Amino acid sequence: MTTPYEWLKMIGATESLRDIASKTGVSHATLSRQINDGGFLIDTTIRLARAYGVSPVGALVANGHLTAEEAGVDHVESALEAATDAQLVDQIAKRLGVTDFGTVFDLPVTEAVANVRPLRKRNVPAPEQTPLRGVAKKKSRDRGGDDGQG
Repeated sequence: MTTPYEWLKMIGATESLRDIASKTGVSHATLSRQINDGGFLIDTTIRLARAYGVSPVGALVANGHLTAEEAGVDHVESALEAATDAQLVDQIAKRLGVTDFGTVFDLPVTEAVANVRPLRKRNVPAPEQTPLRGVAKKKSRDRGGDDGQG
């Protein structure tokens, strides 16, 4: 689980605690106390999520108030929506083989993955090409009248 400061950074709350408190309607003293205690309470988590445009359910999962299963994050799309930006970047970095996670957030993606091994080409045969049969009919000379001519 991430620390409160790390989570604030992940959701884009990078201004001063006083500014964050003002934006969320949570007192500065409350934010400071919860950060020092090592985690935000449920109400604070939801207020922060809403103020910074992230999913409150994802925020509750990220802050340890709900498990992914409890939040109903049981398929890929829901999980991706609930994941924080940092969680997504971490997963992408792992898949790309980036071992120095410190640089993932500090560098542009092109530089962060500069030392990643290139993907190997796979020898996958192309699907069989079957010619399409013609489906168009000869143009009819019938102009739509009811003359019995077709």
